Amino acid sequence: GYTSITAQKTQIHAGCWVHARRKFYDAWIASGKKGKAEEMLILIRKLYDVESTLREKYNCATKPDWDTKGFLQERKQGAAPVLEEIRAWLLDVYKREPPKTSLGEAVTYTLNEWERLIAYLEVLWFTPDNNVVERAIRPFTLGRKNWVISGSPRGAYASAILYSIVETAKSNDINPYYYFRYLFEQLPVTPEEDIERLMPWSLDAGELAQAFAKEDAIISLKAKSSNQ
Repeated sequence: GYTSITAQKTQIHAGCWVHARRKFYDAWIASGKKGKAEEMLILIRKLYDVESTLREKYNCATKPDWDTKGFLQERKQGAAPVLEEIRAWLLDVYKREPPKTSLGEAVTYTLNEWERLIAYLEVLWFTPDNNVVERAIRPFTLGRKNWVISGSPRGAYASAILYSIVETAKSNDINPYYYFRYLFEQLPVTPEEDIERLMPWSLDAGELAQAFAKEDAIISLKAKSSNQ
């Protein structure tokens, strides 16, 4: 599905180094934790060291005005020699390792995915792996096992929209329950050109939670008074 969509050249298809690493890890386990697979695990670790060092250096997670151009340039410079070493290793092992062994399959997979595995270097918000996205879709994936199907294409479309809203709110540290309440109140009275201010990244999570907590407290007090 992803390959078909990205063939249109309107999106970038990035590969996941965690998936590649897992195949070499399995090969390492199958060999009794010895052999050449461990060499690749060490090389992939070097690649992640470059990424984590640079993200810490540029304060990517906390500094709003961090040097994005400098980060991309240093990332390419830092990762390039490691990637060259990885590719040379893959090509060397590919010549000598039978393709049906666990190590051979890991090598073949990584070489086939190579262009997608290095795509993250070109895009600021890409990372070497897809872990963040996979964690985000996990609630939907688990739930899907319970309801099996969405009932209809329209149901699947509606589900995709709702889960996208929920997970985007969560990724911006906003309680989805509060966010939906906020949308129900604000969306009907917000002009289309001002929709951006309703997006999760435009809101203050603390202020939103405090406002609805206060509103809930008032509703609770009124309910108690009416019951008495």
